[in-house]
Amino acid sequence: MASFFFVKSHYLWQVENVILIIGFGAILQGLFLSGLYIFSEKHKSTSNKILGLFLFALIWEGINSFLPVDQVGNYSLGYYFGLPESKLFMPTLFFHYVLLKVGNYDKYKIWVKLGYALGIIVAFLTVINMVSYLSIGKDLKVLLGVDKMEFLFMTQQVIAYGLSVVFLVFSFLEVKKVQIAAGEFYSDPDKLKIDWLKRFVILFVPMVALWGLELVRIFLELPEWITHFVTINWLLIFILLYYISFKAFTHEDLFRDFNRMDEELDSVSDAIDESQIIEMEYQMQTHQYFKNEDLNLYDFSKAVNVSPRKISESIKKHRNTNFSTWVNTFRVNLAIEMIQKDSLLSIEGIGQEVGFKSRSALYGAFKKIKDKSPGDFK
Repeated sequence: MASFFFVKSHYLWQVENVILIIGFGAILQGLFLSGLYIFSEKHKSTSNKILGLFLFALIWEGINSFLPVDQVGNYSLGYYFGLPESKLFMPTLFFHYVLLKVGNYDKYKIWVKLGYALGIIVAFLTVINMVSYLSIGKDLKVLLGVDKMEFLFMTQQVIAYGLSVVFLVFSFLEVKKVQIAAGEFYSDPDKLKIDWLKRFVILFVPMVALWGLELVRIFLELPEWITHFVTINWLLIFILLYYISFKAFTHEDLFRDFNRMDEELDSVSDAIDESQIIEMEYQMQTHQYFKNEDLNLYDFSKAVNVSPRKISESIKKHRNTNFSTWVNTFRVNLAIEMIQKDSLLSIEGIGQEVGFKSRSALYGAFKKIKDKSPGDFK
């Protein structure tokens, strides 16, 4: 029996060391990426700075877990609020980033500000803890007692977890909404592809699940070895997060005008008739507005002096499609004409000539509208 416990103990010691090595590697990689996101000039944006801070908040939790030093002198780094807590910042930064990407920050800014305020209050407990220790030689554990410190710590854990669940649900709803709305606003097919953002949001699901599992372990006082399972899964998620966050980092903020668009669409109630869509198609064909690769609903609305709502609803009712597909139909038809005339331009060159921003946009539109590739029309 004694030999069994020795083998088990030795095995757990090896697991802990492997986790420690991988953990430090993940932390260093995360610090590099968070710095890249925050200070990059090529992909400079507020959303990417928030993304970098979100990643740093996660890494800071890792640093708290893998820190090899528990004390500096008699000051405890490993006890509650010995170092600043970032748990409340994680869901708030995550949600803030998603909102900036979908252009709907104003709708939820009170929630976001509340999350930041709570995070700052909890982080400030570390300042109080350090000042108290340096000034009178007693930290909060001594002044408040262990029970009150544990209550404070678990309270902020539960609040942070609750915010994570709420913000995750809101994020799913916003991404779903914006994916539908994108087709009503943009003509560029590439701007309708937001799988990178969906994957980023979906990745937060197992993170929240593992966080919940850890809280259950603490409340039910389950064996400590269960944390090894949780930690290994955290490390796997971190590796995946680095890949997906880098994908998100390289994409621009696409949907800045959706609030304004929603307000304008809701404020107009024009009648819709067949002659209106025919007139709009005539204007599109005559002036070839579709050749503008960045054409969107507002641009076209101003050009033809018709409300965005009227354009959107006319296309939906009489052509059974959205603005994006409707505009790309003009591009595809002109591209086919040019291909069949043996144009000196390459297919990619023709795509650019008719208003497609990229090769993938050209081929994607042909596949969707004609169910063929451009080369099939030679």
